[in-house]
Order: sequence, then C-alpha cells, then structure tokens
Amino acid sequence: GQGSAFRRTIEVWRFLLKAVIKVVKAGKVASKPGMSEADGSAAKTKAAEYIRDGLLLLGPTFIKLGQVVSTRTDVLDKEYIEVLRSL
Repeated sequence: GQGSAFRRTIEVWRFLLKAVIKVVKAGKVASKPGMSEADGSAAKTKAAEYIRDGLLLLGPTFIKLGQVVSTRTDVLDKEYIEVLRSL
C-alpha cells in the first residue's frame, strides 16, 4: 500500500545520499596533497563497492542501472567501472 511505497522511496533516497557522500569523500582523499595514488584508488574502490552492494540490495532495476552506467567510461573513474562491471 501507500506506506510501503513511502518506505521504498525513503530506502532509495537514503542509499543515494550515502553513496554521494562516500563518492565525495573518496574524491577528497584522492585529491588530498600527500596522498598516494594507491590510497586514492583504494578509497574510490571502497566507495564503488558500497554502491555495487547497495544496487544489489535495491533490486533488478537498480542493478540494470549500474550495468548501464558501468559502460560509461567518459563519466566514471576506472575504479567505479571495474567494480560495477561485476553486476
């Protein structure tokens, strides 16, 4: 009913907000002076794994969205593409 649709909407938005925060933090780590490229790559990979796992929990529509986005090498960094390809 109406309550379950609202809960689902909240679930999706909560995931999206957390994912955005993790991606922004990973970008800051990667661009921080004194950080190695490996540290930045590891932070991005960890954020990508969070996104992949979240998409798997959200269901087939979101999995398909992750698959489509993983083909966009012009939009995403390689760490995100490598992880999302496993969807």
